[in-house]
Amino acid sequence: MKSLTSTTMLWITLSLAFASPAPARDKIILATLDWEPYIGRQMKNQGYLAVLVRQAFELSDIDVEIQFHQWSRVIGLAKKGRVDGYFPEYYAHSITSYARFSDPIPAGPLGLFSRNELKIKFTTLEDLRGYRIGIVKGYVNSREFDRTNFLDKHPVKDDLSNLRLLLAGRVDLMVADKYVGFHLLKRHMAKKMADIKFLPTILEQKDIFVCISTKGHRAHIFLDTFNKGLRQMKTDGTLDILLPNFDNRTPQ
Repeated sequence: MKSLTSTTMLWITLSLAFASPAPARDKIILATLDWEPYIGRQMKNQGYLAVLVRQAFELSDIDVEIQFHQWSRVIGLAKKGRVDGYFPEYYAHSITSYARFSDPIPAGPLGLFSRNELKIKFTTLEDLRGYRIGIVKGYVNSREFDRTNFLDKHPVKDDLSNLRLLLAGRVDLMVADKYVGFHLLKRHMAKKMADIKFLPTILEQKDIFVCISTKGHRAHIFLDTFNKGLRQMKTDGTLDILLPNFDNRTPQ
């Protein structure tokens, strides 16, 4: 019995040594930015949007590597095919020259923040003539807003920089997602909460997308995989569980 046990153990050891290794899991590399409360390096699990994207790909056994950069670099990496894709993005037809859009993910309203003292109201973009408007370089806003050439637009590197310019009086308005703007204000300048308002007329109610770079030879596979995972998450209720209700935490 002792000899048989030793022989058996030797056979098991040799079998393990020569066994074929488990196939490596596929991986996708996606670029993004700090865009709290949707996604951010310092957020738990990097924010709900990072969790959503990872889970959608995980359903097809694909690992997700997320790289954080300034937005202008995110776009540059995607255009050059140095990452497989990026997110979150608003839809614009011009982007289809270098990336393909996923199915939509619900997001918040895009609009204008101003200082309360200015008492700005508008119904059309024509009403905003003469105001200095802060925007983020490389951001897609609304189609109508981006196509206007009569507005005084001031590009900066990120939303937080825009908010600081607004509070300092160097711009009169800033374009931002409602929840992003209030989150930044509460986190970085809580004492100024009463000085800033989100105008009731919005530019657009937005969806956001994962964009897959067309430079990669597996672009269609990654896109189909994500869309399949997202549809499954919608069907089984996972998406509803993940989506936060930002309005419960946001000043109106």
